[in-house]
Amino acid sequence: MYEDRYQPYPPPYAVPDPDDDHRLRHLVLVDGRVVDTWTERVEGTPWQIHADRFDRDVLHSAPTLPAPAPLHERVLLWLDAVCGGRAAVTALDTEPLEDHDDLPEVVDREVRDRLAETADLLDGVAAACFEPGEGHEFGVALRTALVAVWTADPDLVDRARSARDVAGSVSWVVGKANGVFRPVGELRVGRLSEVLGTTTSPASRRYRVELALRGLSPAIEAWERPGIAPNLLALGRTDLLISSTRIRLARLRTQALAAQAQATGA
Repeated sequence: MYEDRYQPYPPPYAVPDPDDDHRLRHLVLVDGRVVDTWTERVEGTPWQIHADRFDRDVLHSAPTLPAPAPLHERVLLWLDAVCGGRAAVTALDTEPLEDHDDLPEVVDREVRDRLAETADLLDGVAAACFEPGEGHEFGVALRTALVAVWTADPDLVDRARSARDVAGSVSWVVGKANGVFRPVGELRVGRLSEVLGTTTSPASRRYRVELALRGLSPAIEAWERPGIAPNLLALGRTDLLISSTRIRLARLRTQALAAQAQATGA
């Protein structure tokens, strides 16, 4: 066998397994070669002074980690990111989104046509992917998002490869903000491509759409979302959230505020 022909550390070079409390290791060298080694406790030896110094160094250099924030505070901070600040969290309601003035007045005919075509595609997504009531409300959110994206980044709309690309990315972002896609919701992301009749990913332009909708507010990291909170894309605005999403957020708000009041003795 290989082990019989070659032992990389034959006796007396074999290194014993030290006990956990054996911090001191002795090495015996003859002509620069290690011929023996053993371990023992460092207490009571001339080298204990070094062990004590090492212990002090570790104690003083170890960072002091802050205590984790209470769950209710982390929930409120997450709600701030989702809704757009504590005032928006406080004002959060659960009424269905209402229709409003539709597309903006645009002088350029090509841009006007692109906006209209994209809006029609978004209406088709809402009608094909949801029940009538929720579909109508989701359509309002999609059109609101389209206007907001065009206002913040017009090139994202009028210089896109096609209106279908814009509609796909807007639908993906608003859908993620409402948790309608699997595994949070029931809708398959691939359904968007089927409805829009495109082979490109609906998330192809998601980052620019997110930036246009969220603005310069920092994106919340995945690890910052409390475990009890739904996995939603935080855009910092409630006008893109359908009522069923806001109902979930309002329940979390109620629980968090109740825990906060109990913690402060109010």
